[in-house]
Amino acid sequence: MLKMYQLGRSHLYRLSCLISTQRETIEEWLRKSITLAEGMGFLARFLISIPESTIGQRIYILAPSKTPKLDSFVDCSLEHLKKTSDLENPQILRLSPEAHELWVCYYNHIEKAQAKGGDYEDHTAAASKSAEQAARIAGVFTLFGNENPGEVDEDAMKMGIDVAQWFLEESLGLAGEMGISQVQRNAANLLDWLKKLKQDDEEPLKLSDLLQIGPRCIRSKKERDAAVEILCTYGWIQIRNWKNRKVILLHPSIKKS
Repeated sequence: MLKMYQLGRSHLYRLSCLISTQRETIEEWLRKSITLAEGMGFLARFLISIPESTIGQRIYILAPSKTPKLDSFVDCSLEHLKKTSDLENPQILRLSPEAHELWVCYYNHIEKAQAKGGDYEDHTAAASKSAEQAARIAGVFTLFGNENPGEVDEDAMKMGIDVAQWFLEESLGLAGEMGISQVQRNAANLLDWLKKLKQDDEEPLKLSDLLQIGPRCIRSKKERDAAVEILCTYGWIQIRNWKNRKVILLHPSIKKS
């Protein structure tokens, strides 16, 4: 469904879509694209949901013969898709005084929770956009099933806030991945690089080689040593003396990968 919002004198058009992905996939992307995810507030623009796995509980159930609520949803969606919109002069959906007061209270609550010691102190990217998300969701509730909406009322705003806050809490599930340190990211990059490296049993990889041919993120002694220490701590590699050089011995599982 195409939704339109007016910001100041310019028009901004946004396309809503649902993206479903495996947890391992998004974690891998976060690890490799952490700068994009954090610096541009990319993830904060999504409504994140991390449902528990239902594997082992997906017992077959015969589909019902009638689905009135689903049919109503589909019919309403189709009606909206059939309507043409003037993108140069989009309809502006305003908040009622009660809805606006409710939204301001939510905005202030989330803002205060981002202060030091607050619930969202370390989750400001998503939290700072939650009130904006709440207003948009309330607008969708108002437009859906209403042919001539006048304004966003208090009930729609309450529902919008409830949904936005639920998604905000869900997004905290990614905080651990987002909060990974640069040293840990460097160690993960080094481990990936070692897994792809062609092994030479006669001439093992020297520790000093990492400064020349290793991942760019560890081509300084400080970053290299920190990343190597993490991999040694978790048993992925060992550092041994060989012919007056320090060499890297890999865990057998790395050689098989």
